[in-house]
Amino acid sequence: MNGKKLGFALCGSFCTLERTLKTMAELAAAGWEIQPIMSPFTYETDTRFGAAEQWRDRVEGLCGRPIWHTVPQVEPIGPRKLLDILLDNAVKYAAANAPIRLTLNASGKNAVLAVENPGEPIPADKLPHLFERFYRVDDARSGTDGFGLGLSIAQQIVQRHRGTIAAASDHSVTRFTVTLPLRH
Repeated sequence: MNGKKLGFALCGSFCTLERTLKTMAELAAAGWEIQPIMSPFTYETDTRFGAAEQWRDRVEGLCGRPIWHTVPQVEPIGPRKLLDILLDNAVKYAAANAPIRLTLNASGKNAVLAVENPGEPIPADKLPHLFERFYRVDDARSGTDGFGLGLSIAQQIVQRHRGTIAAASDHSVTRFTVTLPLRH
């Protein structure tokens, strides 16, 4: 496996960090080039399982490189474009063989982009958290690839362009709506 690169994310299961670092050490010994990634919470939080600084030192020692712990640090290895993120998300969570609908309209001085997919609804109490880093709706959805970063990155991209992003979900469709100011 020499010459292989791997992003290795640690995101808050403090009771499993010791076991996880053992796996990380085995991968490093097998020649993997590991880029360590930590959620901000894991990066900063001391627990009964150890001080955050000690965990950081051990991880950086095993990998020989600094830990990425902010969205701007991990953004280059993730989706690069807003539409990539929204379409990837729709494809992952759409019902089998269901169409994904993409619309783009002008509304006053704004462009409004909507991406929607039929599928399992997202509970209303979960919607406000969708744009939080490392957030996953539930275990049933965690079987898909990803770290819960895409929508957080999408929100940052939209905000950089002075826009808004929102999510809605009902019994049949989940919809992400992006509103961006048009340049005249």
